[in-house]
Amino acid sequence: MKKISGIVSVILHPVFIIVYIFGAAVTVDPYIQFVMPMDRVRPMILILMINTVLLPIAAILYLKHKGIVKSIYLASARERRTGIIIVFAFYMITYILWRQLTLPHSFLSIFSAVLSSLIIVYIVSPRFNISMHTLAIGGLIGTLLGLFKVHAFIDMYAFTGALLMFGLSATARLLLHAHTAREINWGAFVGVLLFYLFVGSNYYF
Repeated sequence: MKKISGIVSVILHPVFIIVYIFGAAVTVDPYIQFVMPMDRVRPMILILMINTVLLPIAAILYLKHKGIVKSIYLASARERRTGIIIVFAFYMITYILWRQLTLPHSFLSIFSAVLSSLIIVYIVSPRFNISMHTLAIGGLIGTLLGLFKVHAFIDMYAFTGALLMFGLSATARLLLHAHTAREINWGAFVGVLLFYLFVGSNYYF
């Protein structure tokens, strides 16, 4: 069971969630599909995968190689904060580049919520090991709820899928003894609320 939980934790790792969130947005939101043709979406998703997934992973692997962090899982608070700084830097660069483009406000709102969530985790990490896994999945749920509100549509298949992902992620983290139920629940709460507030109001900075 722990092996399956480990696989689930990798598939639903927070580093991948930003791609899942934007992938869901362009797949289910009729407004975004109208203003963002697929020939524009594909290269943007590719750039997103390189800048926010591949490069941060490569940077963390380099730190592990140099002995700066002990594990790619960033188990300690110090290692976690180091990872957050690296991810934040790559995300911020990508966000600044995206601000130069003509994009739906929802894209910028999602990115602002992601950056804000990283700041929150960085601040609380020394005192509270909030689950970044469930915060990230909560972000997906909050994004969908925000898009439903601001663009006046509902996709129950996508929403149900997001809830299923949350259930799998939360169960996996508990079985791996990576977090307590309290840490998992707080992660989900912060993720859902933060992303809903940003995306549901089309707010970005």
